[in-house]
Amino acid sequence: MKIINCHVENFGKLHDKHYNFQSGLTILNEPNGSGKSTLAAFIKVMFFGFSGEGKRSIPENERKRFLPWQGGVYGGQLVFEYKGNTYQIVRTFGAKDKDDTFTLYDTKTNLESEDFSSHVGEELFLIDRDSFCRTVYIDSGDCEAGTTDRISAKLGNLAHNTDDMNNYETVKKKLSDMINAMSPTRKTGMIYKKKEKFAMLKEEARGEKTADEALKLLKQKRDAAKLLRDNLKNRQAEIQDNINSQIAVSDLASKKKSYDAILGKWQEAKDSYKEKRGYFKEREPDEKELTAMLDKGVELGGIIRHMEALRMNEERIAAGKRLEEKLSTMSGKASSEPKKSSKLPIVLCAAIVMIILGICLSNVWIAACSLIVVIPFLIVGSKGSGKADQKQEFSDDVDIEKIREELYAFRKDFAEYESLTKDKAAVCHTITEYIQGLGFDVEPDLSAQLFSIRDKERELAEAQRWYNRQDEEKNTFERENDISAFAGIMGEKQETLDDSYVELKAVTRSLEQAIEDISEYNGRIDNARNELALMAEAGDEARVLRDEIDRDIHRLEVITKTRDYLDRAKERFDAKYMNPVMEGFRKYYKCISGHEADAYSINAKMELSVMEHGNNRDIKLLSAGYRSLTGICMRMALVDAMYQEEKPFVVLDDVFVYLDEVKLKGAMEFLQILSKEYQIVYFTCNESRAQALTRI
Repeated sequence: MKIINCHVENFGKLHDKHYNFQSGLTILNEPNGSGKSTLAAFIKVMFFGFSGEGKRSIPENERKRFLPWQGGVYGGQLVFEYKGNTYQIVRTFGAKDKDDTFTLYDTKTNLESEDFSSHVGEELFLIDRDSFCRTVYIDSGDCEAGTTDRISAKLGNLAHNTDDMNNYETVKKKLSDMINAMSPTRKTGMIYKKKEKFAMLKEEARGEKTADEALKLLKQKRDAAKLLRDNLKNRQAEIQDNINSQIAVSDLASKKKSYDAILGKWQEAKDSYKEKRGYFKEREPDEKELTAMLDKGVELGGIIRHMEALRMNEERIAAGKRLEEKLSTMSGKASSEPKKSSKLPIVLCAAIVMIILGICLSNVWIAACSLIVVIPFLIVGSKGSGKADQKQEFSDDVDIEKIREELYAFRKDFAEYESLTKDKAAVCHTITEYIQGLGFDVEPDLSAQLFSIRDKERELAEAQRWYNRQDEEKNTFERENDISAFAGIMGEKQETLDDSYVELKAVTRSLEQAIEDISEYNGRIDNARNELALMAEAGDEARVLRDEIDRDIHRLEVITKTRDYLDRAKERFDAKYMNPVMEGFRKYYKCISGHEADAYSINAKMELSVMEHGNNRDIKLLSAGYRSLTGICMRMALVDAMYQEEKPFVVLDDVFVYLDEVKLKGAMEFLQILSKEYQIVYFTCNESRAQALTRI
């Protein structure tokens, strides 16, 4: 029998983990807190289910203890091999065992198998969960050995015989229960009660006076019990009223605490709103109006950047004036030069008129004379014009054009600068009026001041929204609760509910006992009355009862001897396997410790003891290291004796943690021997132990 692999969906801290196991020795070396013990528990639960289902304590209740930390499907799968067949267990776990699911598959066919039920562990190992944890499953925190009925039955190959060793404890318990029920010394025993009744009958038979006194005494006790019952009922009602009052006060105190928290937030929101509102002295800004002013601020920034780009500073203005003066000077020189040829156009015009007149009058003489007169002027004019053109070509007119262009550019920029200056002044005036209208002093950087106002306006709006929410929450709470009632719990010191519940429980328990006593006294009184009426028959009844008591005592003796013989038979049965188990213990003890186990011995109950200073000592008196050592050896000796054919896998959860260095070497050899015959799954967090094992 061996485990092949397992997959943990969710189990404790483990999530989506897959593990493979070798046939001989599988070492899982991981640090503390990685989930080694959780994996070991997962293997155990997959075969046997959870333990401690009825426990409230989470460490004792495995279902609660290994509840997935991250949620998800609680469970997983495990594949194992048994007698040549391979199976897969699929389990999921719910809040209760009725919510669990179990499916077994034959891995060769991938079909569901009915070879084993959900009690697969008991059917495979032929032992119960407790016996499994005392043999093949060894935890570092519990290495000490011990036997159970199922271990004894497996040792005798009686695991399938439910009428023999498996029922030993059941039969023994029934016999013990019968002995206790018939006990002549226990008040609840049948013989004890019959003896009491016999004594009472004898007393009754002695005379009516004695019986009457007994009846009066019973009535007195019943009356005292009734008085006690009434007092307890009153006290119970007082305590319950007190508890109800405390619960009401507790609820009121809880509501007051909530209200105080709401008031604190409301006051904080109110103060914040008041503080933010105080920033605006005259009025709060309108959102649309402020947005328009912010656009004006952006516009102002553009105007200022444009003006800066024109670079219209004092130096450039002075340069423009110099260009004006220079252009004016050069224009005066040019106007005086062309006067020498100013008469030429007049002469030419007169000559042309004369020529046209001569042609019209057909007077060639007039036309010729006019032409003769014009030619000299044309010659002189052409020479003068050439000289003037030549003089203009080499004059300063070229510099004048350049100056004119520069002056034009300057005048254009200056005009644009003056226009921007007016625009800037207008925008600044609008923004300034708006800022002053809000009650603020105007700062040099108007745009920055506008954005600051915008931020303050947003802070105010947010503070107002927060205050409105807190005010609504406060008003809602005040509408739904009676705030005036909170004043009544101020300074009061209330008793704790725990004390009241403890007292109520004690009073209730006493009340129930008083009612039970009254009922018992009533019964006994009725019996006494009947006995008085049947005084004549009391003697006969006493004699009959005496015979019954004698028979019951004889029967009790038989049952007691039967139990004693059963114990002796069990001890003799276990004694048959003392030698094989002891031989296995000696073998493993010498392997690990290097010494013979001559000082150790076991009894018929498979209890191990050691001879020290002339007396057999209980193993529990040894050190932790030796208790761990002897427990491991004893458990493996029991496993050897229990499983002669199909060898089980063995789970060892860091069991060598208490061994010293010398014995640790022997433990490595011990695992080497075991791994040849068993599949060993060894968990450890110690690197040196893991390395030593890997060299096996």
